[in-house]
Amino acid sequence: MAQNGSLEEFLAVTVDAAKKAGEFIDEETTAALGAFELTDEPTWIVDPLDGTTNFVHGFSLEFMENVLFSMGSLSKAGTKRDKLTVDATTSRINSLLFKVRSLRMCGSCALSLCGVACGRLDLFYGLEFGGPCGAVILKEARGAVFDPSGSEFDITARRVAATNAHLKDAFIEALQQSE
Repeated sequence: MAQNGSLEEFLAVTVDAAKKAGEFIDEETTAALGAFELTDEPTWIVDPLDGTTNFVHGFSLEFMENVLFSMGSLSKAGTKRDKLTVDATTSRINSLLFKVRSLRMCGSCALSLCGVACGRLDLFYGLEFGGPCGAVILKEARGAVFDPSGSEFDITARRVAATNAHLKDAFIEALQQSE
């Protein structure tokens, strides 16, 4: 969206003076083009408006997300719409729906991860870019953030699942059964 792109451009110019070295990954351009490689160089990961659709419609649950990824760890705090992807996602949701009490979607991956971190949400599953900042907060709260397959969370994969340590194994099992 134009708002997100404008914010990304503003942040790119602003952060440029501070970063001096390293990479700059943003949702609307770098991440949207597909895979990107993380190196040991400091890397700014920016999603300036996680919840762009909320912002556009006046539903103010948006989150400004800027993360510095450095030396293999997070150091600071759109999905495909083709028929096969939509069908697979719908099938997965249908198979999981009867295993949960209720379903909430706020439109922001980072805010959802914060919801898990503070205990307002039991778990989160998403195929989105906006996970790094929320993942930092969730890890600090001793929550579990991981790839929906159960493997380690990979910020380049655009896939994230999160819960607490008590529910992690059951959540992974439910996700695997829904595939």
